[in-house]
Amino acid sequence: MSHTEAGQPAFRLSRYKTENFLSDRRKLQSKLSPDRGQTPRNLLNLAEFYLAHALMPEGLSVLSELGDDLPEHMARQRAQLELALGMLDTRARDLSPHAERLLSDKSLDWPDRSVFEVLNAYEQGNDDAAAERLDAASARLSAYPDALVERILPRFLDLAIRTSHWSTAKDLAARFEHNPELAKLPAYPYLLGKTAEKGGDLLAAFESFQKAGEGNDIWAHHARLSLIELGLDSETLSREDALTMMKQASRSWSGDRNGIELLQRIVELEIELDDTVAALGTLGAIISRHPDTPAASLARQQARSLWTTFYAKGRNEELSLTEFLAGHYIISMDYRFEPGFGAETEALADRFMAAGSTVVAADEYRETHDYLLVGRDLGLLEVEDEKLDSLKLKQAEALYRGGQLEQTEHILSEGLLSDDTELADQLNMLKAKLFADQGDAEDVVRTSQTDPSLHYQRLRAAALFDQGDWEKAQAAYTKIVNQTSDDVDFVDVVRLLLVAHRSGDRAQVNELVQRYPDLNDRPQWEQIARGFSDDAPALLPLRSDTARARVDLASETLDTLNNLKPGTD
Repeated sequence: MSHTEAGQPAFRLSRYKTENFLSDRRKLQSKLSPDRGQTPRNLLNLAEFYLAHALMPEGLSVLSELGDDLPEHMARQRAQLELALGMLDTRARDLSPHAERLLSDKSLDWPDRSVFEVLNAYEQGNDDAAAERLDAASARLSAYPDALVERILPRFLDLAIRTSHWSTAKDLAARFEHNPELAKLPAYPYLLGKTAEKGGDLLAAFESFQKAGEGNDIWAHHARLSLIELGLDSETLSREDALTMMKQASRSWSGDRNGIELLQRIVELEIELDDTVAALGTLGAIISRHPDTPAASLARQQARSLWTTFYAKGRNEELSLTEFLAGHYIISMDYRFEPGFGAETEALADRFMAAGSTVVAADEYRETHDYLLVGRDLGLLEVEDEKLDSLKLKQAEALYRGGQLEQTEHILSEGLLSDDTELADQLNMLKAKLFADQGDAEDVVRTSQTDPSLHYQRLRAAALFDQGDWEKAQAAYTKIVNQTSDDVDFVDVVRLLLVAHRSGDRAQVNELVQRYPDLNDRPQWEQIARGFSDDAPALLPLRSDTARARVDLASETLDTLNNLKPGTD
């Protein structure tokens, strides 16, 4: 190796010729035989050989066999090789710590540094920084074999064109023209097309992009995308068609920075076409395929804004139920574990519940509950027990309203995670309604509420009535009638009359008849009132059979009213 004034070795790669590939490799590998031992020097020489022939994975594999206890000059050479091999490797991977330190240490005077500084800045999208050393880096290419030049030259020319360094671009383009093999690569016509496009010659640009697009490498991929963008800019291609073509291109090229950039461009078009659901799907692909990258972080922020807007439209009925649910099914596949997403899906279930779609509502309450629970267990989400309990009760309510009593009973039997008294009251309210529907008066009476609602009081009073516990039923209905006052329900008064009569409380019977003489002008009331009043006509003495008949008539009237108008909260 040659040395600079400061003693930093430069690559001497041109000594490896393509025609001598097999013999050179055989010679280098023979020095790694077991009897000779894999010395650091032999491994470094083999890695350098692979670099000269642009066999990056093989070169990095050889370097991985080196330990950390190398002499300083060998450690420096390893860092240089790791930097070059890592930078030119087509696989998406981070540079080794040795390479990173070499690249960041500006004090080292190394002739090849400019090449990799330019490549590093270029890959990071920092064109201005890359262009500053482009001339020095381009001069070093004359010392590199064709296999490496093929990897580096197109990037340098692309950079020169993008930054309008036309003199440098002309010199770099001449290298293509003087090497027929390089000129055959898709990179050359693609870069000629970019030059023509910058100069306003769109026809020439189109022809160059079309020719380059016939290849299969990254430059052919760039050419195909440039054709699409050219069509958009010239308005000869609709956004819909451009989007279709970009999605096709994305299926054939993904996994690296270029694949991410294409997905980001697809998102832009989908947003322009007001296809929020599709844009969220594409952003989800960025997040899942490229996690822990700046692109994923940006995609997550953008996605949150989009799905928040989508669910707000759904809540505000700007979307039909069908549109809302169809979009939700697609969006939720990617974002269930995103913070805040559970609140949106709960709101969706609330809207379907309000619309009477109890099956959809129950399913979404369950899904939201289960994903929040799993997300909490995995440490992805912070979820309180009260939220999980609330969703469980909402699911049970939806199932109950939909007539799925067996499933409702199963959920209610699981109980609650929290000690929240309001949620406990909701649970017991549902239990009471379920027991009442099943005719289990005893189970209804066994439930309780810390702050009993009117509906719950009615359920419990009815259960006591059904049990024939007239004293407790009378107390319960008296409380309800006094609580509702002028807004009293006819059914409650009739029930209280019946239990008062059966309890033998003649005073309350008379008080109720006088208190509600023409309740809501109901014809049934006059008949019932006459039956229980002290003012019953003398010609109808209250013999035991007559009294019984009047009680039965009141009961029949009550049953009719119950069927027509169930109790309300």
